[in-house]
Amino acid sequence: MSRGTSLSGLDVDVSIGRTDITVDKITLDIEDNSKAAKSRGVNSGYLKGAINAKGSIELNTENFNRLGDEAKRAGSWRDLPPFDFMMYAKTNLTLKVEAFDCYLRITNLMDVDGKEGGDGMMHKLDYEVCGREFVKINGTPILSRADIEHLTRGNG
Repeated sequence: MSRGTSLSGLDVDVSIGRTDITVDKITLDIEDNSKAAKSRGVNSGYLKGAINAKGSIELNTENFNRLGDEAKRAGSWRDLPPFDFMMYAKTNLTLKVEAFDCYLRITNLMDVDGKEGGDGMMHKLDYEVCGREFVKINGTPILSRADIEHLTRGNG
């Protein structure tokens, strides 16, 4: 980890399950459909809406193959269990983002530019956050306890 005054992509470590990987790019987007409530056309509070989180990772072949080892142990890529992601960055600032029970899907198996040659082969996987814990930022959850208290576990 560098010791700059801000965080950059060089300061981020990523763990997927128990596997530490180096990513060339990672995104995590949260879509919160909460909105202002209206009474007779005038704003009068807010309504909680559906929430979703998803993202993508782009990685080189060495790190893609590390995930491939996990897929082999699971039996196939589609049999990979959902992973917890942790993205951690530290300089004189710290940012820890956790996403729980993320389901991976290969979306761009190969990205090769034969004309340029100097860039390595890249692989892209999209993921969707499926866990009740959803996302935490520096240990603080996005969802409140009330958001999840009556949800079923999903496996029964």
